[in-house]
Amino acid sequence: MDKVNAANGAAHTARRTNRRPGCAAEGRAPVVHPVPRHYTAWEVKLQPTPAQQRTLERHLRQLQGVWNWAIHRYQWHLDNRTFSEFSLDYDLKGHAEKCGLSRSELIGICRRAYLAWKKFLEQKPIAGKKPRPPRLKGRKNRLASFDVPLDFRVYADEHRVRLPRIGRVRFKGPLPADVIKYRKLTVSKTALGWYCSVVCEIPKPDAIAHGTERLGIDPGYSTWLTLSDGSSYDIDRERERTDLHRIGQAQRGGKKRLAARLVQRIANRRAHRAKDVARKIVARAEFIAWSDDNVRGLFRMFGKSAGFAAHAQVRGAIERRARLGNVQFIRVPSRLSTRTCSACGSSSGPAGYTGLKVRQWVCRDCGVAHERDINAARNSLLLGESLASKMLKAPVLGSANTPRDVGRARRV
Repeated sequence: MDKVNAANGAAHTARRTNRRPGCAAEGRAPVVHPVPRHYTAWEVKLQPTPAQQRTLERHLRQLQGVWNWAIHRYQWHLDNRTFSEFSLDYDLKGHAEKCGLSRSELIGICRRAYLAWKKFLEQKPIAGKKPRPPRLKGRKNRLASFDVPLDFRVYADEHRVRLPRIGRVRFKGPLPADVIKYRKLTVSKTALGWYCSVVCEIPKPDAIAHGTERLGIDPGYSTWLTLSDGSSYDIDRERERTDLHRIGQAQRGGKKRLAARLVQRIANRRAHRAKDVARKIVARAEFIAWSDDNVRGLFRMFGKSAGFAAHAQVRGAIERRARLGNVQFIRVPSRLSTRTCSACGSSSGPAGYTGLKVRQWVCRDCGVAHERDINAARNSLLLGESLASKMLKAPVLGSANTPRDVGRARRV
């Protein structure tokens, strides 16, 4: 009888501890915090058979209509105040079989439409311009990709992925070896063929090794990236002119597919270049201050030069790489960075559009000779260090004691 009572008491205690999380010393189970998950996205090229390619094309056409329906339906729910992520769950019942699509594809496209409306609702007006609602797809704005959040399987050893209602499709390219779970899959059609982006859950990656330098970066067009220590990274102008010439030939000859493939290759090369430069910069730095320009305004002003430079892309690559390597990255305003002397702080440099041609100048107050881009990078570094120290000293961000420029800097 004593053993039975002891067992009943142990079971009661176990039920109580499972039901009441708290302190283990008081007989309660401790609070277990969820382990942070780490994800990475890998893109591989699909090699579908002709039959699978026709099926993928049909799915894209049908999902384009589903996208337009979901956009209209979510707008109806917004007007009736029933907008939520699960607003279309009841409407989707039984439609997978009728359309010849998978339930997973319908859920993925509706989820994408929901996120588009949510982004529109959370977006604030910029410079007095109201944000635009999600656009419908048509002949000039076709749907180019769809998500498969469920019912797929990846066979990494066989280099195949099983898609619902399509079957096993062969892919070309490696996947990470230490994958815990495949979370989501996105199939996209580009000018170079069909691609598949797989979101993988992986173990916590090791911190990336970095150096001890403190660098300021000034983006430009005469020189692509100029660092505060005098080094720089430039664009291959000869390759750029060749690419523009080939694209112009294809467009004038009416070869739209060739022009699209050339544009896609240029975009891939540009992304690879941004990642390579980000890896080199983060490997030598412990603090990075980026001179943040108005990219949209510069694009309207300089056109193709701003497009080929892709400063926003390389900035994002450096920022992500710095986050993985525990390197402090701060964006600083670029106003007056080229005119201000980095030695004495006086605004004695060249100004205006005519001043863009002046690359070297001498400060009239202290007599120090400056190279325009290097001086701007040094000013960005000085301002970034000042903002970083103020952010550490400020008690509460946004209070009366917080400096005004802190809100314009972004710290990672």
